[in-house]
Amino acid sequence: MNVTCELFNAEKHYEIVGSWWTAAGWPVLPLSHLSDIGQVISVDGVPAVCGWIFQTDSAWCLFEFVVANPEVRKAPRALAMSTLIGWAKAAAEDMGFKNVFSSISNPMLIKRYEREGFKVTDSGMTNLVYKVEA
Repeated sequence: MNVTCELFNAEKHYEIVGSWWTAAGWPVLPLSHLSDIGQVISVDGVPAVCGWIFQTDSAWCLFEFVVANPEVRKAPRALAMSTLIGWAKAAAEDMGFKNVFSSISNPMLIKRYEREGFKVTDSGMTNLVYKVEA
């Protein structure tokens, strides 16, 4: 399998990734809510997974909104996900961060992160968002 990595490009990838979020039952995030540091991993020329790093003003960065193409088979998707997680860890280190934080609920994805060196810190968490009205 041939794996390629590409920076997220809104013109090229936003509609594709939006369809993945929809298929997963998630809302499509507005572009203004995404970091400039996103990566799309393709296997044999087919976009398979995508995720973003969000920088903070601390030793922590966030690795969030990871989503997979539901039409990509399990083995290529797993390879793409490992590649994406490896990219996130390397990018965080390159940017000088000491920790990468991710909030996920999918049990299979949690296991994948653990295999890639992440440690579970909390469980049973509720994520909350407050929308600031402009």
